[in-house]
Amino acid sequence: MTVDAPLDAPAVATSANSLLTAPILPTLLRLALPNSIAMFGTALVAVAETSYIGRLGIEPLAGIALVFPFVMLTQMMSAGAMAAASLPRSAARSAPATAIAPRRWRCTRPSSASAADFSSPR
Repeated sequence: MTVDAPLDAPAVATSANSLLTAPILPTLLRLALPNSIAMFGTALVAVAETSYIGRLGIEPLAGIALVFPFVMLTQMMSAGAMAAASLPRSAARSAPATAIAPRRWRCTRPSSASAADFSSPR
C-alpha cells in the first residue's frame, strides 16, 4: 500500500512535544475519546444497576438513592487527589528547579511549612 502525498506537505508532528505542535482540535479529540468512552460505559452500568435494583422494590432503590451521593463524592475526591498529586511531578519534569520556586521559598520539612515560608522573598 502506498500513500501519494505532495513533497511540500507539512510534516506530521511525531515528536514528544506533539501536544505543543499538533493542531488543537484533533489533539483534544484524540485525548478526550478514551475518557468519553469510559464515562459512557460508567453511565450505562449505572442505568443497568438502577434498573435491576428498581425491580427488587422501593426500599433497595431508596437505599441506592441514599448512598449514591456519597459514592460520587468519594470518587470525585479521589480523582482530584490523584490529579493534584501529579501536578508537581509534571511541573518538576518540565522546568528547572529554580524556575519553579527559588531556594529560599522551599520548605525542607512538610511539618515546618507555614504561610511565611511561601510568601514573597524578604
